[in-house]
Amino acid sequence: MAARRTTPRPRPRWWGSPDRWRWRGRLTGVHVNAIAPGLFPDPVTTAEAGYAQRLENAREVAPLKRAGRLWEVGLATLYLASRASDYMTGQTLYLDDGLSL
Repeated sequence: MAARRTTPRPRPRWWGSPDRWRWRGRLTGVHVNAIAPGLFPDPVTTAEAGYAQRLENAREVAPLKRAGRLWEVGLATLYLASRASDYMTGQTLYLDDGLSL
């Protein structure tokens, strides 16, 4: 039968500090950003009639009078994954055609 450890294991020195998560983020290079898409109707997730209705709704509501294209979300994701966004953290990219202004 194995002996049971009764004393707690030693923790790293930074474990109890109040800014331990910031320290670990700097260590691993983690950046937290978000993408907030607006009107992006998709024919795969809606029926043809629903897709046409959503396109018409986007043309009426959106300032640019068009719906978003899915590849535009892909380009924003590519930007956040690239080295071009290394200095960016804690931000939300709004892809909503200016509706959030």
